[in-house]
This record gives sequence, structure tokens and C-alpha cells, in this order.
Amino acid sequence: MKLLMIELHQEDCSNIAVSEKIKDAELNLVNVREDGDYTHIDAIFLGDMFKENVISTLRKEKAFNINLKMKSRSEIWVSYDILTTAAWRNFSSLGCTVVPPLRVANGVEKWFVYTPDEISQRDIKRQLEMDNATHISRIRELTLKSFLKVIFNMDFLSDFIDTMEALTDLQVKTIKQAYVNGYYDYPRRCTLGDLAKINGISKNAMAKRLKSVEKKIFECLFGYI
Repeated sequence: MKLLMIELHQEDCSNIAVSEKIKDAELNLVNVREDGDYTHIDAIFLGDMFKENVISTLRKEKAFNINLKMKSRSEIWVSYDILTTAAWRNFSSLGCTVVPPLRVANGVEKWFVYTPDEISQRDIKRQLEMDNATHISRIRELTLKSFLKVIFNMDFLSDFIDTMEALTDLQVKTIKQAYVNGYYDYPRRCTLGDLAKINGISKNAMAKRLKSVEKKIFECLFGYI
């Protein structure tokens, strides 16, 4: 078996539509269970949003059996059912296995997929795009070691979730704002001064905000590397 990371867009997918219609929303699908014509989703929505907006958008996109738990203003846990998409049906026909968690952001889904050795990346791309509703932006093979270190390290996941839940709303907003605006890009798309100006504070105060949340995240991460 080979392990691939596939980035794709599904025009017939409720998850994609919701991520596009709720500004700055990122979905982390922690459990996906296909059952014939329907697929059950357990997801974590991250971003500044209201639960009423999430529910109404899911309903408009034909999701049903919606259950929602508000963890904070920037984190909502949701379970719901959607119609099974063409991509899922095509994956099943190839004998591939999709491994949660899946990420959905900016109209693109990132899947981790186990595939039989005899199936090439070209075969997968052709099969997924045969219905014209699915578009592949990138496929690359991953080493099992690099994948398992993060995805299947339950101690890491548990500690990381605890770390993120312990962050204040301001800390979550600060780190996400820096990321979205390109502070961590290379080259940077914004400076510390730009972020300070957005928040109406000094550069020194902005630096302290970032360092406080970076320290907590890095302490958790580097404890497992």
C-alpha cells in the first residue's frame, strides 16, 4: 500500500460549499463514514463564526441530521450527514481508503489516502476527474513514518487539543490573524508592524501576544519531535 496526500476540489460537496460561504472557516473532518448514498461527518469548524450561521449554511447546502456543540466563539464541533459525493464513490471503486483527519479550507480539501501499489497517481487522477465534478490540484506520496508521527500519535493529538483549548479567544485570534495575513510566509506578506496596526496596539505589545501563544504551541509540538 502507498500513502498519498491529495488536494482536491469537489463541486458536488457540501463541505466545500460551506467552507466557501462561511468567511475564514476551516473544517477539520475527524471522522468520515460512508453509508451508500449518504456520508456521516464529524467535524471541527475553526474560525470566527456564529453557530446559527453554521447551521443555516449547512442546511442550505443540503446537510441534515445536524448536531452542534459550541466550544468557543472560534471553535464549533458539528456532526451531520451529506449526500455521498462522486469522489468518494470513485475512490471506493479503486479500492482506496481515505484516512481522517481531512482538512477543508478555501474551497480545497486535503485527503490522506492509502492506495494499492499497482494503482498509479495518474490512474487516481483520471478516476477522480472522470465525472467533471472533481478537480485535483496536487498529489504527492508520503512516507508512512512522517504520517504516523503526527496523525496516529494519540498522545500528541490529545496534548495538542488540550493546548489549543487552553488558549484564550484573543490568543486564537492573534495566531490565526498572523497566519492568514502571511506573517509566517516566506517571504512574509505582512510585518509585525502591520499586525500591530490592524489591532491598534504597539509593535512591542503585538510581539508579546504572538510569543505567548507561539511558546505554548511549540512546547507541545517539540515535545514529540
